[in-house]
Amino acid sequence: MTLEALIAEISRQANLPLEEACSLPPEAYVSEELFELEKQAIFNKEWLCAGRSEELQKAGDYLTQQIGEQSVIVMKQKDGSLKAFANVCRHRMMTLLEGEGRCPTIVCPYHAWSYGFDGRLKKAPHMERTVGFDPKSVRLAELPLEVWQGWIYVSLNPDARPVAELLQNLEPLTGAYGVSDYVQVIKQDHVWHSNWKVLTENFMEGMHLPFVHRKSVGAWFPAEETAFGQGREPAFTYQTFLKTEEAMYGTAHPANDRLEGIARRTSIMPTVFPTHMYVLAPDHCWYLSLSPISVMMSPGAITVLA
Repeated sequence: MTLEALIAEISRQANLPLEEACSLPPEAYVSEELFELEKQAIFNKEWLCAGRSEELQKAGDYLTQQIGEQSVIVMKQKDGSLKAFANVCRHRMMTLLEGEGRCPTIVCPYHAWSYGFDGRLKKAPHMERTVGFDPKSVRLAELPLEVWQGWIYVSLNPDARPVAELLQNLEPLTGAYGVSDYVQVIKQDHVWHSNWKVLTENFMEGMHLPFVHRKSVGAWFPAEETAFGQGREPAFTYQTFLKTEEAMYGTAHPANDRLEGIARRTSIMPTVFPTHMYVLAPDHCWYLSLSPISVMMSPGAITVLA
């Protein structure tokens, strides 16, 4: 199948009613040409979830995220805000920071150029010998960053639509849970040797939970109570499912006065395009964020909040 034919078939299937939904053609999961197009048209354009705002408590706290070939730093500022920068030194393009942590200043491991939390160049050893060099004109490339309900979203696209605008119809569904107040319990980094769409499709389909995960998250989960969101949203989809009255977790704590009635045992499972997926329950949340780097390699983080 040619790339043009594959795209046409994906488009046709995407416009089918939910009752006629079916798997994508096999080529969609293995095509190098399609993945190159996905990088340019999706991952270089859309918002990716880099983590949670509560992970970064003090000025100098940072985390890093890979978006295609671009490594990104998310840094806590002195005024409490967050900024995102390209994770490369402006001198010789060396990677500046790895993983996550806290630093008093960003120092390049190659020639020790140092940058402040706001990305401005602070020191450039020996560059005073270079005629015309103006350190005040040098700073790390800043990238779009927005925080929505505690989620940190970063994009390589300066013209990306605001996250709050894209997710405005998700707000009423998730707002009552108070996920902005949830805090991180555990975080695990993984690399799946699989196409990113396989992982996404697996996560956003909860009908398998009572069977595959019947000893953990699928316990007390009647599959017939699963409901899928109606209508078409360009930026997200979701489904809801109920826990039974006997459930030992996944329901609201007695002190929870935000949720009422059946909502106290209802979980919502949004998938924010392209690769941010989470299960939001009244007593916990866990999420997956992917940053694919090849057709069959999809690094990501699984994080549990409570």
